[in-house]
Amino acid sequence: MTENLSLRFTAFAIQLVIAVYWCLSGSNTCARSAPTCSAPPVAWAGQQTRKRAYHAWLFLVYAGSIYFCFLAKDRELRARYFIGYFAIWTVVGVAMAIGFASVGPCFLAPVFGDHRFDQQMAYLRMANEHYPVFVLAVQDQLLAWHQQGNHGLATGISAMPSMHVSMALLFALSISKVSKVSRVAGACAWIFVGTIFVASVHLAYHYAVDGYVAAAATLAIWALAKPLAQVATRAPKQPSEQLQPTPTRPATT
Repeated sequence: MTENLSLRFTAFAIQLVIAVYWCLSGSNTCARSAPTCSAPPVAWAGQQTRKRAYHAWLFLVYAGSIYFCFLAKDRELRARYFIGYFAIWTVVGVAMAIGFASVGPCFLAPVFGDHRFDQQMAYLRMANEHYPVFVLAVQDQLLAWHQQGNHGLATGISAMPSMHVSMALLFALSISKVSKVSRVAGACAWIFVGTIFVASVHLAYHYAVDGYVAAAATLAIWALAKPLAQVATRAPKQPSEQLQPTPTRPATT
């Protein structure tokens, strides 16, 4: 068990460093990083870690919100988290998603006939023959809904910006401010952000720029949420302070 966990962690760390490098250089992340770690145990460990982290994002959204709603003692931090939460869904998840509407690499060929990411998709489907890559079934279902004109809740295929990156970053920024949470938890949250960023590109849902834009927007919203949270949690003046009589000068004769 220990050796298996060690193998997974080592493989994931290697692929994470390589993938981040190729993301930043603008290259096809999956196609460039996969050959470097193509040995079956290594490829399986890295692939499974990214896939599970990407799916765990939904749990993070719910668990993080529950924690800050009921367990966080810092009222200002709680207000800041939820101001950021709703602002991100409104600005990043709705306004920017409509304004910068695009399709991810996995949808580029079937929607626009652009085949520049065929190598990446071929690699993912090849990996799926050996180890399950569940996102492929989700991508196929999203594409089918798009082609059928089904535009209901959670059926969109817009890539820009990445809500996965945005919400993971919001949680990392927030949990790092909790004084009673260990540094290990904060470090894990930031590692999760990096994992989500790499997974979003590696699994062909997003381009690297989708994560950059999401991170920039999230940081801006986080900064603006601080003064708003301070105003929202400011203690109101006591009635005795509001109704203080104005001192009068004694009458002189």
